[in-house]
Amino acid sequence: MYKDLLKHTIFYGLGIGLLRFLNFVLLPLYTRYFTPDDVGVLELLFILFTFLTTFLGFGMGSGIFKYLTSKGRNSNDQVTIISSTFWILTVVASIVLLILNGCFNSINKIFFNSLLPRNIYRLLLIASFLQILSIIPTALIRLEKKSVLFGGIQIFRFLIEFTIIISLVLIFSKNYGSVFVSKIIGGSFTLIILLLVTKGWIKFNFSIKKIRPLMFYSVFLMPAILSNNLINLSNRFFVKSYLSVKDVALFSVGSRIPMILSIIIMAFQYIWPVYLFKIQKRSDAPIIYGEVFTYYTSIISFIALIIIFFSSDILTIMATEKYLSAINVVKIISISFIFWGMFYSGTAGIHITGKTYFITIIMISSAILNIILNQIFIPKFGINGAALSTLASYILMGCGSVLISYCLYKIKFQWKKLIVICITFVLVFTGSKIDVITVSLIVKIIAIIGIFLLWTLLKLFPFRWNHIKRVFV
Repeated sequence: MYKDLLKHTIFYGLGIGLLRFLNFVLLPLYTRYFTPDDVGVLELLFILFTFLTTFLGFGMGSGIFKYLTSKGRNSNDQVTIISSTFWILTVVASIVLLILNGCFNSINKIFFNSLLPRNIYRLLLIASFLQILSIIPTALIRLEKKSVLFGGIQIFRFLIEFTIIISLVLIFSKNYGSVFVSKIIGGSFTLIILLLVTKGWIKFNFSIKKIRPLMFYSVFLMPAILSNNLINLSNRFFVKSYLSVKDVALFSVGSRIPMILSIIIMAFQYIWPVYLFKIQKRSDAPIIYGEVFTYYTSIISFIALIIIFFSSDILTIMATEKYLSAINVVKIISISFIFWGMFYSGTAGIHITGKTYFITIIMISSAILNIILNQIFIPKFGINGAALSTLASYILMGCGSVLISYCLYKIKFQWKKLIVICITFVLVFTGSKIDVITVSLIVKIIAIIGIFLLWTLLKLFPFRWNHIKRVFV
């Protein structure tokens, strides 16, 4: 089971990661060819894009896993449910985005200090619409565990978007609107492929009655999903309000360096629900959930340590000297993602019992805490204050969800191993702060290898010491 889960996580990670990695790999382009103000506005546009696609998705993609895993392919009820959700998303998204198009002046003044051209705003709305239409077809591929197909489609999209952005900026000297031109072209091709692959599922069927349970389940998830976006993204708007658009660019560059962690987290989130509900009736399910949580946490923590160790080196490569002061943001956000990952891997009890309103309560509480702390920390600590607010919110979200999940469903958490992970992480992180910038690259690499071997010996990874020995013997 672990091998299968790991395989799908890797392929989904490749698919999701490439598009997220696109913004990461293009950082040198953004920071060298766009002004800091342009980078700041572009980051705010990314936030608006994420919010629109999340809000207008209504959590329907997650709801499909809860109510369709037990039905056979192309059963009449299943086709009707899938078709109905697709057409609801299409109609609602069309209406809302048309309304937002007419609100350009107000949105531009409030969120972008009147720096955003209207044509780029319209490109954003079109890209958002295409992304929303892809939600249901993508969920169907996930439901059938076609991770290789998913990865192939995303690789195709990555190549299209990367080529277009590079061409428009380097060859034709276009502005940051090129990013959304590439999203529209890449999104259009992707949507066509997805619809062709899932054409047996989506028809002109519609029934509110049959999708009512799915909508009810998804509605309770929506506040949680939106709160998560609020925690992860709203700090940019607070930075803009209290500091400047240039500081938004600085914070954004620092927060994008740990993006590899979010790629792994989102990949796991894509495939884990399928296994979570599939094994829930097995007698050893509580043990499996606990083991998965341990392995997942250890992998995320180890990668976070790598990013923290090499944060100054990565910043030097990915940005200009103007952005090097974001090194503390890199470290803090890396730690934050560990607790964000705990939220997704440790909430099996909440999902199994169907009490998703607990997720809503946790997420809303974390979002409120984030808003309060942003207003306190940012004026005092600048962009580091925004990162600290994110960390505090994710600690509440991760630890709170694991605790409630444990109370609802007695998962066999491996507490001793989790404590070892925590202690070693704190010790290594503290040691890395002594002189992380001047320590040689070789010393950092040796330290990371040592931690990897130690955690392998302690069985904190889903592979064993014998597996490592076979590589060298």
